[in-house]
Amino acid sequence: MLKPGSETPFHRDYPEWLYGVRLHIPIITNPNCIFEYEHEARHLPADGRAYLLKINRIHRVCNFGVSDRIHFLCDFFDTKQKTNFNKFTERDRLNLKGIKL
Repeated sequence: MLKPGSETPFHRDYPEWLYGVRLHIPIITNPNCIFEYEHEARHLPADGRAYLLKINRIHRVCNFGVSDRIHFLCDFFDTKQKTNFNKFTERDRLNLKGIKL
């Protein structure tokens, strides 16, 4: 949840070398909520669509509206090595130990 008038600082949720993906499903939002990612800013409407966002890149979220922004969020990694891009290996798990994200 992001309250009206709130924003997160620019940040990354995982180190740049780790392909971290977050599923976003907007539940409640308003047109003045934006997701800023590198050189792009866009509104993610609550219209039934889902979005996969690479959260190992610099990003932030702003709610400049008057109502709450509520999204269902889920991070995922391919621990079974089935995809091309979000493979997560034991080496990745070991490299993450001790890293403050």
